[in-house]
Amino acid sequence: MYGFYTLALAGFVMMMALLGHIGVPRPVIATISILFVTATFVVIGLTNRTMRYDEFHSASNTVPELYLGMTGGADWLAAACFLGLVGWIYTLGFDGLAPVLGGIGGYVVMTVAILPYLRRFGADTVPQFLGARFGATVRYLSATILLVCSLVLLVAQIQGAAAIVTWIMQVGVSYGVYGCVAVLLICTVLGGARSATWTQVAQYVVLAGAFLLPAFWLATSMVGIPLPYLVYGDALVGITAQETIQGIAPSFVEPFDHGGLGAFDFTFLTLSVIAGIAAMPHLLARPMMAPSVQSARATTAWTLFFVALLLVTAPASAAFARWLMLDLVGSGLAPNQLADQAGWALRWASVAPGLVSICGAAVGDATEALAACAQRGTTALAFSDIALRPDIVFLALPEMAGMPSFVSGLVAAGGLAATFGAATAILISTSNTLTSELFHAIGRRQPPAALRMFVSRLFIVALTAVGGFIAIQSGPIDFLATMLWAASLSAAGLFPALLLGIWARPVNTPAAIAGMASGFLLTLYYGLASHYDPAGFASAWRWLSSGTADQFAQLDALRAASATGGEAAVAALEAYARPLANWWGIQNYAAAALGMPLGFIVMVAVSRFSMMPPQHMRQVVDTIHDPRSIPATETRA
Repeated sequence: MYGFYTLALAGFVMMMALLGHIGVPRPVIATISILFVTATFVVIGLTNRTMRYDEFHSASNTVPELYLGMTGGADWLAAACFLGLVGWIYTLGFDGLAPVLGGIGGYVVMTVAILPYLRRFGADTVPQFLGARFGATVRYLSATILLVCSLVLLVAQIQGAAAIVTWIMQVGVSYGVYGCVAVLLICTVLGGARSATWTQVAQYVVLAGAFLLPAFWLATSMVGIPLPYLVYGDALVGITAQETIQGIAPSFVEPFDHGGLGAFDFTFLTLSVIAGIAAMPHLLARPMMAPSVQSARATTAWTLFFVALLLVTAPASAAFARWLMLDLVGSGLAPNQLADQAGWALRWASVAPGLVSICGAAVGDATEALAACAQRGTTALAFSDIALRPDIVFLALPEMAGMPSFVSGLVAAGGLAATFGAATAILISTSNTLTSELFHAIGRRQPPAALRMFVSRLFIVALTAVGGFIAIQSGPIDFLATMLWAASLSAAGLFPALLLGIWARPVNTPAAIAGMASGFLLTLYYGLASHYDPAGFASAWRWLSSGTADQFAQLDALRAASATGGEAAVAALEAYARPLANWWGIQNYAAAALGMPLGFIVMVAVSRFSMMPPQHMRQVVDTIHDPRSIPATETRA
């Protein structure tokens, strides 16, 4: 089936290449590509609808591990990675590799230390395991944490899909959200896990082609060898040479010393992502419902392969993009030459405000760019004079490199596939969890399958509606930073309980409650307060901030001025306060650097000074570590 689909996709790409060759505009080809892949996902969702609860709930029994691994890749490679990761590395260089290292490391930790034991126990969801290990209170607490993490991620996916549709098709953001919500409902409500699984396989095929093709194309055109993994070093040499020629401090290759993350931030962000990915409920859900422990390991191994295949390509794509930009400005680019030599930048600048800044100003066309550069007295543009919003770097890369129009269409379609793939996984796993917790709370342990399916569908509709509403109301977001913050919430709220619940028999219920609540609430507070009230947070916690006394004196002056200065003064205050709103320099999206250690310390301390857990809870640990134990759900095989 998917061999035929891949051939059909290749045929469609060839048709788009032909349309580009005869002069069809690039935005039109991108629009056709988006509509084609969206229609494909809808058809797959409709043709895989089911009324059987086992297929609606998991579908893992009837799907080979290879395809389940592809669905896991679609789960992980969401809007944040597709839209934000290349731009993040393009901007930060070496420092931007933290999410790549954390993403791969998180799957390794999940495969080795967590997943096999959850599967051997036989739970379908993370709260089910934690409930058996620590009791009902921990079960409901973990379900609450799961719901918060899932909503944060779901909003990011819906906004990501809406942003792509808005940027490419030039429609309102709300219309993009409505279209995304409609497609998600078709792909999940009718068939549940069955339709979502087969849709995600198709989505991975699209996003993999979209993610890999530009990197291989650039490796061939710029170095002459069609293997970006082998010629990545040539790109780094070219970047360093251009930075030296242009008098730019070598910031892409050199770590930690150019205003990026810093060694402390880099280390703790990597650890936060590792722990967050290892405990992310929607990533654990599908392999947890595999027919056997061996099948769960195989599924996760294939997922790691498919994720790593694309993640290790992101640094090469970012390096090629930066090399291209340095070459562009290194040729002596004048502001009045932008339309001829960098028309792609002006086209993206006209798509939406704030996507492209030239000479320090967000511009919408060549006239505004000329005015901004004239105001600054800039006659020759430097690298720092053309700033791209990180979310559009990969989308703009085909135009930046002069690739044919069909590549831009494929990349846009791949971004949409990435957002839909992650969103469907989040909806299915969260609705299954909420359904299970609802019936557990009302004391119905074995409700009729039809009733469970009906309730799951209601939860899918409710979650999608809430996610769409928040996406419209919240305004533009940083997709990668949002994903990193969701990973921090998972790392602080769930990872300590999962790891110690599996590996430490003395950890008891009060310890789990105290550790999960303290770690999660600290991370939630740190992320929200430092983002939405940076001036207040920085002033209240100045004794923990990385800011200097002079910086806080300036902050106090700006706070006084903002009281009577209007919106412009308030905006200036928030912009100035944001870098100061931290504890020990930790960014808000890496808040698990604070919450996760607190969770571990509290759990260990409370366990040390309280009673041992009951025998039946300790027996859970013994059971999951006994390879002879066969869970009741092993009959899924």
